[in-house]
Amino acid sequence: MDNQILNEIKAVIDQYIIPSLQMDGGSISIVNFENNLLTVKLEGHCSCCPHAQATLKNFVEETIHRMVSNQIAVVSL
Repeated sequence: MDNQILNEIKAVIDQYIIPSLQMDGGSISIVNFENNLLTVKLEGHCSCCPHAQATLKNFVEETIHRMVSNQIAVVSL
């Protein structure tokens, strides 16, 4: 089941999240997904942005909740 959910997460990240982050010079990659915990790495300008945690929770996690499952928590390295 985790693989099916991971594939859905990857599709949402590729189609919706990455293009938005790239508009501000950033990106995101998946590090791990286990037990409904998605670990990601913010890249580019997002990696050092003072608003990175807000982006992670208010954009990335909310998008995953809305489009995949609200049971998934998102954390960054």
